Amino acid sequence: MEYSLVIADDDAMIRRGLSSLVDWDNLGFRLVGVCEDGQQLLDFIRRMPVNVVLTDISMPGLSGLDVAQAVKAIRPDCRFVILSGYSEFEYARSAVQLGIFDYLLKPVSPRKVEEIFTRLKETLDVASYRESRMKALEKSAADTFFQDALEGKITNERQLTERMNLAGLSEELLEHRVTLLRFPDGQYAAECARAIELMTGITLCRSAGNHLIVIAAADTSLTPEAITEHIEKLAGLHVEPELLRIYDSLLDFCLDRTRASSENSLVVEIGDILSAFESGNRSSLETAFLNAMCPDPTRRRLIFILDSLREWLSGTNRSGSPALQHAVRLDDLPTSADAKTLLEAGMAQLNMAFLALHREEQVSDPISDACAYLRAHCREELSLCSLAEVVHVSPVYLSRALKLKTGETFTAMLTRLRVEEAMNLLSHSSLPVETIAERSGFVNAKYFYKQFKHLMDVTPSEWRKRSREASAP
Repeated sequence: MEYSLVIADDDAMIRRGLSSLVDWDNLGFRLVGVCEDGQQLLDFIRRMPVNVVLTDISMPGLSGLDVAQAVKAIRPDCRFVILSGYSEFEYARSAVQLGIFDYLLKPVSPRKVEEIFTRLKETLDVASYRESRMKALEKSAADTFFQDALEGKITNERQLTERMNLAGLSEELLEHRVTLLRFPDGQYAAECARAIELMTGITLCRSAGNHLIVIAAADTSLTPEAITEHIEKLAGLHVEPELLRIYDSLLDFCLDRTRASSENSLVVEIGDILSAFESGNRSSLETAFLNAMCPDPTRRRLIFILDSLREWLSGTNRSGSPALQHAVRLDDLPTSADAKTLLEAGMAQLNMAFLALHREEQVSDPISDACAYLRAHCREELSLCSLAEVVHVSPVYLSRALKLKTGETFTAMLTRLRVEEAMNLLSHSSLPVETIAERSGFVNAKYFYKQFKHLMDVTPSEWRKRSREASAP
């Protein structure tokens, strides 16, 4: 890459020498100007921004350091190399705050100039590469920012400002108005965005799919007709955008899109809940309900879900059932509760409706089935999850429902049934206690002794002795 260079010195011989004796092109620099004093140099830079300045430190009027200080305010990326005499050298070195790249002590040798400017070229190349990479990253971040904003993925003010900084967008845009447009065909959205950005009062315009997000000052009037006319004039395209909405600020736009995205997602998840009701799959019902509630576990969202269920039941001519009418009761929901309480209350109503609906359709009660299965298979290896699979409900629901129906947890009920089985074998067989423990479903004899004593207040051997004494003639 080639960089522009201007030379300034009040000594004509030095100016000619620096201009002609150094092969600037070979070093990667293009000499664009030669100035006689500091004021002429400053005026030149104001007219034509340059990358590098090679200037004498002492010149009539403005010194080289005066120019460096003035230019720093308008072109902070401009690099200076200072020429100085021996008596001025320490003075020049003291001006480090001006960001001078290096110093050349007079008389100047071409070799020393080439050495310094070779290093300067490498420094500029690195800075240029970093700047281009940063611009590419900012463009990518900006494109992603507008797409995410449209899809409702920017959910609060802190996230908005962080994403704007990452995308290189000024925070001044926060106070600008946002107009959301939709085109019937997104094929030319990018071309239309570039054309709209040239309209008076428009700060920024970006395409996202077949939508255009237009950011403008609050007092800018923007109509679909004006946009159509402008695009046709500049881009030669006749398109008629649909005006979806105008927002007072970028934050309002992001929050509204978040709400819309959440509602669209909720509609899909409510569909999953109704499908679980229709199919009679209790495990799928709980999963669908948690998916619908977890993004925003509020009473308002729960009411929306239960209202949708009541509407669906009404549409299927099932809501007239007294059991179903009692199952979905919005008045029973807690008015002020944490997320966990709301989830439990909602799940309880859904389960009541599910049982009422499928009991009327003569579908067996899964909890009764679970209890019967436990009694029949208590001697086998069982877990809450495996039993839940057998009766087609979720483990969480089965655990709660068993406790509610029987007053026992799954583990307590299984242990009690196995102890009862062991009691029968102790009374009617001469098998060793260890063998009875194994045949009753206990894999550990020590654990069997402990549980038996806990439930019966006697050891297995004592129980056997008492049982036989009681049955003796």
